[in-house]
Amino acid sequence: LDYMDQKTQMKLVEYVKKGGTLIMSPTVPTKDMGLLRDETFLRETEVSISETVKGNLVFVSGKDYYVEGDIKIFDSKKRRIAAKTRDKKPCAILKKVKKGKVLLIGFGIMHLLDYYIELVAHFMEILNIEPRIKVMPQDVHAVVRSNKKYGFLFLCNFNDDPREVTVNLRMPGLNKSTTIPQDTKILLPNRSAYILPLNLPVSKRIKIRYSTAEILKASSTERELRLTFHGGSGSLCEMLFEIKRPHSVSVDGREIQFKHKDGLLKLSFELTGKMQNLVII
Repeated sequence: LDYMDQKTQMKLVEYVKKGGTLIMSPTVPTKDMGLLRDETFLRETEVSISETVKGNLVFVSGKDYYVEGDIKIFDSKKRRIAAKTRDKKPCAILKKVKKGKVLLIGFGIMHLLDYYIELVAHFMEILNIEPRIKVMPQDVHAVVRSNKKYGFLFLCNFNDDPREVTVNLRMPGLNKSTTIPQDTKILLPNRSAYILPLNLPVSKRIKIRYSTAEILKASSTERELRLTFHGGSGSLCEMLFEIKRPHSVSVDGREIQFKHKDGLLKLSFELTGKMQNLVII
């Protein structure tokens, strides 16, 4: 939308001037709420819209991207051109304003194809914004929902083929970078999603640091921990627990080997693709 009240426009300007980073797309407000001309934001940032052009391609770092709708062309001094039209006109600019910076993008960014992920990643890079989650491959979507102590990792594969996934993130409650998994990969079937625990307490004495299989049910007593879970058939599951050294660990009634060091229990075993049961005693 190209309309915004003057007070809000000034709030955004002050936010940037005091050191904030602002991204605006697909246009910049040029009218107030009464649809009368009001270019407060543009005036305060010393930017103007020189023209609006029709077209369906923009060029960023030598690559072309398909867009729909009008494309705004920006004019300003002391700016970095972040995207151009076919005619080499600046349709996205990065500009420093006092202590902050603003990225103005004169076109809408869609997600019709996976290569738009690269476009968003490029804009974040020129703003020096680091992703909270680094996921490989990049066409897998990853989101963390957490409080200060624990959380959940949401992984979504919208592709028609499975993906083998690794994730690097800052573990809730530990405030340190963690790669999940450490010795294998998460097999995410096609058109599927997992919700995985992060530093999740299941009792006063046990925490699940992470699991590459989706845990469906958990119960614990003073003597044992039981989990019901599932994951991609034929892949290796990796689980890490904060727990005292157990007497035994079994999956589907069969004992498996485990590693325990510095209060952490690490498990690795094959998944069947069906619901399975883990017992730690």
